Amino acid sequence: MEATGARFVDGAIQVDGYPDAVKIAALPPDLPADASKRLADLAAHIQDLVFASRAAARLINEGGDPPLVRDALWRSAVVAFWRCFDKTSKRSPLDPAEIYGDGLPREAHEFVRKLRNKGIAHDDRIFTSYVLGAVIGPDTEERKVIEILFHGLQAQALTSPMLVNFKLLTEEALTWADTEFQSQASQVVVRMRSMSYEQLLALPALSITPPQVLA
Repeated sequence: MEATGARFVDGAIQVDGYPDAVKIAALPPDLPADASKRLADLAAHIQDLVFASRAAARLINEGGDPPLVRDALWRSAVVAFWRCFDKTSKRSPLDPAEIYGDGLPREAHEFVRKLRNKGIAHDDRIFTSYVLGAVIGPDTEERKVIEILFHGLQAQALTSPMLVNFKLLTEEALTWADTEFQSQASQVVVRMRSMSYEQLLALPALSITPPQVLA
């Protein structure tokens, strides 16, 4: 489960909600690297899916937000959602075939993929159309061509049916990812409970390295 109320105390991480906790230990170093990575990837997916689901709920229930805010929230939600399925990411992506059934769910998922890849992250002219036009004025040297105007059209994906479908996609993926995380985390708990108490206390305290944003 996600740690909330975490803080640094004397260089170590302390987490609220566990009154009888003796320490927050790092996972055993002999745990297979792929198991640790899978758990970390699932945790990251869950965070993104929670955000996407909450964003969709806000868009559905709060129609009074300014159009700019709604559009920004929608784009952010789509990007966060698709990050969980991106095969080029350093995360292990979720497999839509394991989450969604055939028919409408898979079709909606494919639409979100195209929207993110070809309409939000990139512009492949699938969801947009642009033309340029000249304003012709009176027959004088300075006014016969007044200005060049830009006209753009964008396919409207931010509709009530699409929002409902998108929220269902996020909820199904979130349920699957959370169930998978709990299942794999339980296996780690069983493995660690086979260790002696002395071995558990000898594990390093949990620490975290800040992201190297500019590295």
